[in-house]
Amino acid sequence: MTTRILLPLLLLVGACRSPEHLMQTGNYDGAIRRYSHNLNKTSRVQGLEAAVQAAQTRDRQRIDSLLALEPANWPAIHATYRSMQDRQRRLAARQPIVSADGYTPQFELVASIDSLEETSREHAADYLYAAALPLLEAGRQGDKVAAREAFQLLEKLKKDYFSNWRDAGSLRQEARLAGTTFVLIAFDGPFLFHQDQMARDMNLDFYLNNNGDWQEYHTQADPRVRYDYRLGLDFVQLDPGMEMRSENTHNQEKDIQVGETLKYDSSGQVIERTPIYERISGSFTETRITKEAQASFWITLTDLRSGQQQQTETVWVTEGFDQTWVSSSGDTRALDNVPICTNVGFPSAPSDWDMIGRLADATRARLRNWLWWNAEHL
Repeated sequence: MTTRILLPLLLLVGACRSPEHLMQTGNYDGAIRRYSHNLNKTSRVQGLEAAVQAAQTRDRQRIDSLLALEPANWPAIHATYRSMQDRQRRLAARQPIVSADGYTPQFELVASIDSLEETSREHAADYLYAAALPLLEAGRQGDKVAAREAFQLLEKLKKDYFSNWRDAGSLRQEARLAGTTFVLIAFDGPFLFHQDQMARDMNLDFYLNNNGDWQEYHTQADPRVRYDYRLGLDFVQLDPGMEMRSENTHNQEKDIQVGETLKYDSSGQVIERTPIYERISGSFTETRITKEAQASFWITLTDLRSGQQQQTETVWVTEGFDQTWVSSSGDTRALDNVPICTNVGFPSAPSDWDMIGRLADATRARLRNWLWWNAEHL
């Protein structure tokens, strides 16, 4: 029953992938690739000929319709010429194409395709360059969204068309700068012990930047930069925690046989065995050490252009340490279950400096999450 069901499905999948099906669905380039796998039969060569003709005709008609509405369509025109160029280069690489019966296909190729592709690429680059200029001008006037759009257009020009085009490189850098929001981070409030280390371990200048976003954060003011926002971090609490220790000792005793007394008969045969027992004792101790570091701070985001506070929020962060050490003493044979001992070294919690480092990592993660949620303000 299963075979009867799967066989028609496999046949259907094969039919969907056939070049004839691809021709019917308008996937001419897919049909060209399928026909090109085996060109011994005349029918396959004729199929390739028909697929190339259909693809070329479709692309020429598309270009004619796009040219009527240029210049906005030059990127699409170039993409079509590029597709035709790639198709013709693949066909040229397979020449000569002749079936086993001697059939030679006739392809209607565009002789000047390289020149047309180059010209359309220049027109497309010109279009993107011209479209970026008014957006960049708006960016110079303070419209960061427009500057970012200008940057994207100039970046596309560089990536898709020409790596060096007029002064597009310097304009792209200018658009990037104009579209960037500069945020000055300040640690406000009264100074708390460990706060300097906290700021160093958070290392916000490194972790918040160099990720391709449109925000740049500084913890030290740069006199060359005009900042858009001020992000105030006012630590209310910064406590590395106190080590808490508890111990639980389990004592056990057991009688074990250490020998036996033998009694013999007159012939020297053993007639009685009396066990000799000895009481042993052992213990294992579980030492649990905990430590909890806590920090809380205010986040205040101020628009330096208007002087208005955009967001204010309080954040709490905790980092806990909880570990148990096991050690044994005495004769472990007295223990019903010998524990896995962890008595290497002296049991202790991390130092205050280590706990501050953990708090810094957690605080930085919370701050990055907060900035992500409030990115619309930046």
